[in-house]
Amino acid sequence: MKKHLLIMMLLSLSTLLSAQEAKKFLTEGKEWKCVTSNYSPLHDEGDTPFTVKVVGDTICDGRTMKKLHIEYEEGVKGFYSRNVAAYEEGGRLHAYDSDNEVGPDILLIDMNLKVGDPILGGSCHVSAVDTICVDGIARKRITIGNDAQSQIIWVEGIGSNIDLWFTPTIKHIGEYSMLMECYDNGKKVFSNTDFSLPATSSINQPTADPLKNGKAYDLSGRRINPVKHHGVYIRNGVKRIAK
Repeated sequence: MKKHLLIMMLLSLSTLLSAQEAKKFLTEGKEWKCVTSNYSPLHDEGDTPFTVKVVGDTICDGRTMKKLHIEYEEGVKGFYSRNVAAYEEGGRLHAYDSDNEVGPDILLIDMNLKVGDPILGGSCHVSAVDTICVDGIARKRITIGNDAQSQIIWVEGIGSNIDLWFTPTIKHIGEYSMLMECYDNGKKVFSNTDFSLPATSSINQPTADPLKNGKAYDLSGRRINPVKHHGVYIRNGVKRIAK
């Protein structure tokens, strides 16, 4: 009897741990449909749809990563297709770009963040951490910033609603990208409107406001002069656009 009880306890613990495992962003068959807009007069191509697909493995600096194929619609002037390497570990999602001037390893999101934690070089803070349910699947959601019009939202296993996706490695000046739909092996599992679904549970409540010190940062967290900057930047926790 005790043996059966022990087995049942172990099975229950295994089920609980499995449910708590972070849902992966980078899985075979995952595809994201996105759109890029541009507010810079230097690039007036208009809205440009593109897709990001997981297309197998690659090795960069001795590390095995997932290869992501980014493809813009055929014939769009000024845009092209290319591959980007990415990996995730411990709930952290990284993109890899050897041409990035700050460094090849770009931390896109840490899903372990808590309310009040700084992000983007301290220019913003996490304002909410909760869960949402889409098609019966519960996913952790992290909201950055308090302004509803400029919040950056990350959903576990899906991606972010705007910017900070895999596109920071290939942006033109003034580009502004949005994730529209996410597919898993051909099945749509998430839409842009799902980012704003009511929370099914709150992991912790907001305890801190975004840093309001007047300093401006680009979307990589670097301090910039907004007078000389073109494109999207963040000041006092609010996303702004310099044309």
